Amino acid sequence: MVGKIGHSSVALLDGSIILMGGTDGSRRNDVWRSTNQGATWTQMTPAAGWSGRSGHSSVTLPDGSIVLTGGYTGNYSSGVWRSTDQGATWTQMATGVGWKGRSNHTSVALPDGSIVLMGGSYIYNYNEYTLSDVWRSTDQGATWTQMTSSVPYHNHSSVALPDGSIVLALFNHLNVWRLETAGSTEQHPTHTYTEPGTYSVALQVYNATGFSSLRRVAYINVTTAEPEAPAITSAGSAIFIIGEDNTFTVTATGIPTPAIQRSGTLPSGVTFTDNGNGTATLAGIPMVGSASVYNLTITASNGVLPNATQNFTLTVLDEALSEFIYLPLVLRQ
Repeated sequence: MVGKIGHSSVALLDGSIILMGGTDGSRRNDVWRSTNQGATWTQMTPAAGWSGRSGHSSVTLPDGSIVLTGGYTGNYSSGVWRSTDQGATWTQMATGVGWKGRSNHTSVALPDGSIVLMGGSYIYNYNEYTLSDVWRSTDQGATWTQMTSSVPYHNHSSVALPDGSIVLALFNHLNVWRLETAGSTEQHPTHTYTEPGTYSVALQVYNATGFSSLRRVAYINVTTAEPEAPAITSAGSAIFIIGEDNTFTVTATGIPTPAIQRSGTLPSGVTFTDNGNGTATLAGIPMVGSASVYNLTITASNGVLPNATQNFTLTVLDEALSEFIYLPLVLRQ
């Protein structure tokens, strides 16, 4: 291995070191590994799947794989590559991922297995432009979400601490920043999974005296619930008063969540709205002169038969009449 600059390196879970790319006057895409703390090196590949580059960044994920991002290849890259065999072979995870192609950025792997990419720079028309955005990937670099647009400057170094926070140091600015990434301060946090799949989980705990973290790979298996026909669970009648703001909530169950519709004429000033979450709202201020009994049909449907139907009675009373309570008249002979 010849001397070069602009490369990246990571430490693997087995204690070995992987060194990737860089330039010795020509941009390289070779990968080297040392198993004795850097004393000697073995070439894993002379030409990785990604093109020769410098100024890229790389991280080791908790599963032992390596993810390489960006860099200067003659153009500024936004490509993401992953190796599961100590850098010998590589798979492209993504290109055109949302963040602009760049070099001189940094990236870290958090205890939950996600990757955070920060800052960097690129040159256009002989002018250097600095980038101050922060992006996060939770799927080994395949997709990215922008977290903020205001990390300071591009010439920096960053590390992830065991408590999940990130420390970022700026070159030539004597500034050090720390980013707290804890997703919750709850003592007993919960999470709702919205898509089926197998999920790895990480738990981080800390207080003033220390911290600890625990990660389980492929620990939670989320399956799709069995389809269930809809059922309407709310009452079949309601009373609205003219001149008052009235509300009634229709509720329904079923898997998937049912849509709720109604048929029949509503009094003037009253609306029926499907909330899209298994409920619907009957609400409004009935207009003067609309006192009557309105017979409606409410239907809940979710693609699983049979649909649920309910005969619903909406009684609209005049404001003055609603003040009285009528008792039965008893006649005695």
